[in-house]
Amino acid sequence: LPVLSGMALTAALVAGLYARLCRLSPKSFQFWYLTGTPVTFLLSSFGFLLLLERPGERWVLAAVTSLLLFLFGELVFAYVHVPATYRAYSIEHLSLGLNVLTTFFLSSFMFGTGMFLQLPLWLSSATFASCVAFIMFGTLWVSKVAVRPALAYTLAGTALATELFAVISYLPTGYYVDAALISLFLYVFLGLTRARFLDKMTRTVVTRYSAVGSGLFLLLMGTARWT
Repeated sequence: LPVLSGMALTAALVAGLYARLCRLSPKSFQFWYLTGTPVTFLLSSFGFLLLLERPGERWVLAAVTSLLLFLFGELVFAYVHVPATYRAYSIEHLSLGLNVLTTFFLSSFMFGTGMFLQLPLWLSSATFASCVAFIMFGTLWVSKVAVRPALAYTLAGTALATELFAVISYLPTGYYVDAALISLFLYVFLGLTRARFLDKMTRTVVTRYSAVGSGLFLLLMGTARWT
């Protein structure tokens, strides 16, 4: 109970800090994305933390999470308060990395709790789908994609990711591998979708994402422990 209370207090403080950085303007989606992205990342890292057994691993996770939250806060401060010092596309690139990590942490937690606590698949899938929908729409929105096509691709991507989540849950592999597969799908899907809307969909880009996706998939499948 003290650990969970500490996590809740930390998440509330981080949410308040980012809300203040965004000038407390909840009427805009910019406020919800720039506040929700780091908070969702923090909460998912807390869930992943509960799966780790070694203290050293927990300290490394805490350090990496704190560093990324600090860097994102610096970018938000520059973007909102000192636009002249903001480097273009910095938030887009860092938030994409945070969102992929969030997906990995969240998926690990969902697969892990489903395994240990025997949670129903529909509950895990619904929680996963709601978070992935926010991640996908937010990533497309921050990449300057119009709302209507962003919503269409978000719905399609969320449906595919949730179906993949349900299918992977039946694989005889560990939850880290399962979460990595989900994160790999999200990375490739968002990367190709962003390239399409930013008019960067070239043969080189498609080949690069295909090669990286295929290579990592084969690496994961080849090194996974099948039980």
